[in-house]
Amino acid sequence: MKNRIGKRLLPLLLSATAILALSGCASPHTRREAAEWFRENVADETVAVSKEYTERENEDGYTDRVWTAHLKDLPEVEFELVSTGYYSLFFSYKMETNYDLVMGEYYLDRFLEEYPDALDRYEALPDRYMEELTVCAVYDNPSEIQSLCYDIQRLDDYMASQEHPCRITYALSYREPLTLPEIFPAAEEILLSDVPLPETYVYETGGSTNNTGYAEKEKDNGSDPYGPEPSVSEQLRSAAENKFAQYALTYRVCMDLCTDVALKNAARQKGDYRFTLTRPDRPDVCYPELILSSSDSMSFGCLYEVLVREGCYNVQGTPEEFSFTGADGTAYSFSYSYRTEPRQSVYGDYLSEYYYYCSGDDRIQLEERPIVSQELFTQLTGCGFSRIDG
Repeated sequence: MKNRIGKRLLPLLLSATAILALSGCASPHTRREAAEWFRENVADETVAVSKEYTERENEDGYTDRVWTAHLKDLPEVEFELVSTGYYSLFFSYKMETNYDLVMGEYYLDRFLEEYPDALDRYEALPDRYMEELTVCAVYDNPSEIQSLCYDIQRLDDYMASQEHPCRITYALSYREPLTLPEIFPAAEEILLSDVPLPETYVYETGGSTNNTGYAEKEKDNGSDPYGPEPSVSEQLRSAAENKFAQYALTYRVCMDLCTDVALKNAARQKGDYRFTLTRPDRPDVCYPELILSSSDSMSFGCLYEVLVREGCYNVQGTPEEFSFTGADGTAYSFSYSYRTEPRQSVYGDYLSEYYYYCSGDDRIQLEERPIVSQELFTQLTGCGFSRIDG
């Protein structure tokens, strides 16, 4: 009997041991382990690490072990190496560092000393989650994208020419004046809060490519049979222009600022969000040039286009502001300008505006985005819709 119990327990014990082995370091890292981790995972550089460490509580309530460090030939730039505690099935420790953030700020200061006006349209924000510097800009017209990307390429060329490696993120977005709440926290808090980012927000990672992470990526990829990879600015420009066209198509605004080719490409890329309109008294139909904003909602502008195409709702106005007669005979009106006074958001950490629509003389509040749910669409029109590939 004892042998049988032992045979049954042995696989369980081995499995538990394997899980423990894979779950990470069970105790805080040592100073030597911290230095080795940095060289293997961040930058293959000689690093000086403080002999003593300090302890501090992290956001999960666990105690971190924190060393100060610097590259051996750059003592004036200090960063942290952190053995941080976390829980994932078992309690464990992992290494983190703010090296890229600190070095990014250092290089950016030097760049602006040499080229003081180079980034007048940009703002540098520390992304504390990624521990990197994000240099971002907001444009009011897609015609600005090219010149903004030119500025980015100047900075990225400078970063790549530096002796020591450093990752940095570049970001662009359209201001979205009609469809995004205007009330935001201070700029330095944007990347740390639950503020909804613009739907046109795009980013690319650049900087020096001689660090360990980049080197491993290049080694894994091997030689590119299609030639050299596009520059950071070319990738950012392409992503920004493409995202703007998708945004314009989804909300049916600013479409005159996009080329026909860009809109066709956007429609193809967002093809999964085409939908079928189900009608009680007529066959179902799909308007292939219209797309949903999510799997179960459409924008105000898309609602307008559906109503116009259906031809039975007495629609007046434009995609930005219109009125119509609903299936129940009520006069409804929608507008991207229909917003409440700023007040505390549902997340509780910033002021926001909420959209509404009018049912006769009544204002019906919606959410922070100007969208119409499937349920509301049916209430208004007597019809339904569903994503084709949903």
